[in-house]
Order: sequence, then structure tokens, then C-alpha cells
Amino acid sequence: MKALVNVLGHVECKEKCGPSVSVTLTRLANKHGGERKTVELSNDSSEFIFSDVLPGKYRLEVRRNPEKMNSGQDNWCWQQSSIDVDVGAKDLEGLVFVQKGYWVNVISTHDVDATLTHSDGSSLNLKIKKGPQRICIESPGIHELQFVDSCIFFGSSSVKVDTSSPSPVYLRGEKYLVKGQIIIDSSVAQLPKDIVVDMVNSDGNAIDTAAAGLLSAGDEDTSAATFEYSIWANLGDKITFIPRDSRDDGEKKILFYPRQQQVLVKHGGCQSSVAPFTGRPGLYIEGSVSPPISGVDIKVIAAGDSENAPLRKGDLALDTTTREDGSFVVGPLYDDITYKVKASKSGYHLKQVGPYSFSCQKLGQISVHVHSKDDASEPIPSVLLSLSGDDGYRNNSVSSAGGTFLFDNLFPGSFYLRPLLK
Repeated sequence: MKALVNVLGHVECKEKCGPSVSVTLTRLANKHGGERKTVELSNDSSEFIFSDVLPGKYRLEVRRNPEKMNSGQDNWCWQQSSIDVDVGAKDLEGLVFVQKGYWVNVISTHDVDATLTHSDGSSLNLKIKKGPQRICIESPGIHELQFVDSCIFFGSSSVKVDTSSPSPVYLRGEKYLVKGQIIIDSSVAQLPKDIVVDMVNSDGNAIDTAAAGLLSAGDEDTSAATFEYSIWANLGDKITFIPRDSRDDGEKKILFYPRQQQVLVKHGGCQSSVAPFTGRPGLYIEGSVSPPISGVDIKVIAAGDSENAPLRKGDLALDTTTREDGSFVVGPLYDDITYKVKASKSGYHLKQVGPYSFSCQKLGQISVHVHSKDDASEPIPSVLLSLSGDDGYRNNSVSSAGGTFLFDNLFPGSFYLRPLLK
């Protein structure tokens, strides 16, 4: 005859256990396999006891009965929800079930690292996987789920999680992080505080502007500085990134190669980085007009086709006018092509004497008025005026009905004027 013994233990709950918590003792495989006893805890005690148990192998399981809970759902998680025991000839005591926390259901469209922070300051690092999953949270109450260095934007930087709510937490990826870098050449003497990056959509409309901040100022191995920018974009967005040096402090500006980069957000996940830009000092053309004169029109003409600027050979790149001292500065210009400089001013002859220097000579005028000797009040008909001068200069022109005409843009020298009445 086999001895009958007792199996005893208790349950440790985060809150009051109560009659919603039960422990089941199930006999494992033999001729008596499947025999089962269940004990419910009381409001007064969290201990359980199974009496008159035959020796053998058993499994103890703890659970909550949804029918006896307000929420109607068992959301408690345990350090161990089942314990296998071998019952002998003596009472088996000291069995303990410990509630670890509370189940929270999370359904995510993407993998993401996160930190779960309780109001008391305690935190838990999580690796949330794509799809449905259950997470055991040790502390009851409201927690804040914050995403860590995520390349996916889920509508906000954090989500509230309430252990008392049976509703799943849905994480839906809405936008995707697009990042890029700008490498500034070591020849740039003064680094800007930041670099503006304009963003244009596929229709050519401006959609946003980002500030590329300094990521690295260079080290012993490389003196180049690195700036980084980013934007949150929607799936399917086609974005053109155009960096520019927005400084207006008198410093010579930086130009970027290539001038722009285009990116398509084509899959729902972490995006590849934008191809890097290289920034270096823009080309500035400095020249002068002698003797000094202000207001001379200076035009810079592309001498070839640029791969960066929207310039073809012969296109006007930039223009300006000379200062009081006859000097001029034009820029910034892309350095992948060469440029020609032209100077002009009405009433002056300008001759190029160097790559960016010009000599200036003021041109004269001869004003002609033909009138009748006999009757000064009688309008004189049109007169053919023939003007000849040095170096073979000749100009035949017809005066107006009043007999007036102006020969302008004449080099200094001697001229011979002959009027011929038709």
C-alpha cells in the first residue's frame, strides 16, 4: 500500500492574488496519467495544498481564470508557469510560483530597438520584432516606449503602454530616415556653422530644408570635415538634395560637387545613405579696369560644358559691374570648366590686356547740324554726311530732316567731314 502525501506551496503576486489565481496538479504518463486536481487561492491566502497525493511524477501549473477577472483576459506572466516534481513518500513543501510581470501584446510593422521606461524611472531595453509578440513588463502601470536610433518613424518618438489595458500596442512605420554626408575639402579656411540642404520633389517643388551639422572636424589622418543631414520621407518619395552655403558674412562661399543628388525611397525599411557631396571653395574671378572707372559691365561666359552647373559653352555664368577703383570680383563659380570675361560700357572702348584685366579709353562724339544760309527758318532736307578718320575709318550716314546727326563712339584723332545734299 502506497503512502498518500501532501504537496504544498504558495504564489507570489505583484498585486493581491485572490481566487482568480489557480494551481493545477497533473499526473504525468503512467496508468494513472492525466489525473488532475485544481486548487483556487483565496482572498485571505496565497498558499495552496494538494492532499492525498500518490507518489509519482507530476506537473504543477499556475494560471488566472479570465472568467473571474474584470478584464476577462489573463495578462500575468510568471518566472515559471509550470514546475515538474517527483512526489515520494514524504510531503513535498516549499514550491513557489512568482509572478514576473504583465503581458503586453505588441504588433509591429518593422524590427526596432526600444527602451521601456516606467514612471518610477526604471527601464527595460527591448528588441521588438516585426509581427505580433508578447512582452513581459515587470512593473504595473503606464510606461513609455521610446525608440532607440530607429530608421523608422512610427508616428511619434514614443508610445504609452498601459499594463491594465488588454488592447494590443500597434506600431506602424510611417516614414523612413534618409541620411547623407557632405565632405568639406581641407582647403576651406573657415568652416560654416552648418550647411543648408534644400529638398525638391519630383515635380520640382521645394518640400523641406535641412541643416547639415558638423559631424567631424577632421583628425590627424584626414583634415577634411564631415557634415551630416537627414530627413523623414514617405515610401515612394523621389527627393532631390541640393546643398548650399548660406553664409552672408563676406567669406568666399563653398560649392558642392555634384550640385545635387536624387534618391528614391523604394522599400519599407532602413534606407541606404545618399551618395556623399564634396564641398570646396568656389572659384572667384578678380580683375580690374585701367584707368579706374566704375559701372563697367562685366560678363563671365562659360568656355565649356559644366557637369555640375547648368551651363553650356557660351552661356552667361555671372555678371557684375566695376567698383569706384575699377576692380571687380565675380563668384562663386564651379571649377570644372574655364571661363571667359567680357567688359563693356557705353561711350568707352575696353581692351583685354590680361586674363581678367582691361584697358579703358573714353570715346568721343561729333555733333553735326546743317542749316540753310539763306533761310535759317526753312527746314533743310536730309543730308548725306561722310565722316572719315585715322586708320581707314569711314562712316556714311544720313541726317534727319532737320539736318542733325550725332557720330558717337569715336576714338581720339583727326576726322574729315563732308556733307552732300541730295
